Amino acid sequence: MNIYFTYQSDIIFLMENYNIRKAKIEDTQGVATAHVKAWQYNYRGQMPDNFLDKLSVKKRAEKWKEIFSNPKTNQNTFIAESNSKILGFCNVGPSRDDSAPNNVGELYGIYLDPRIQGQGIGSALMETGLNFLRELGFTKATLWVLKTNNSAISFYKAKGWKSDGQEKKDKMDDFNIEEVRYYINL
Repeated sequence: MNIYFTYQSDIIFLMENYNIRKAKIEDTQGVATAHVKAWQYNYRGQMPDNFLDKLSVKKRAEKWKEIFSNPKTNQNTFIAESNSKILGFCNVGPSRDDSAPNNVGELYGIYLDPRIQGQGIGSALMETGLNFLRELGFTKATLWVLKTNNSAISFYKAKGWKSDGQEKKDKMDDFNIEEVRYYINL
């Protein structure tokens, strides 16, 4: 039995026997909540506070409901849960890069409740997503990460991801973000 402890604000969180499964439409609210909490925690200092503070679980849930209502066979979202509480998720599918060959998949995102980060759950989610891509015949996967997100970059590098030197800039709300691309052979 795996037991995970996290300490935050003098509260101890105990996770026993978490499991990972494919997300269902009933998971919409939990996925949206984990998504917003993770962004507000992990991107603080990398994105404007006013943008992060106004992120809406309700709006994010609408987007996830649309995704879960229209499943695609070559994309999937996996959740980690314990005692019916969603701890985090990852979603994967074919690469969204226009120039990517058909054998390249993508880790679109991986987000955890900040209180349980660093406990191995993110690694298990990522491996589940990468296994899904392998089963579909993808031989390589990519991901995009904020250029300033040193903790995520360290996590990916420790798992064998490497930078391919590609960068992109996107506009979000009223600010710009810069991302770098990483890849891993499957």
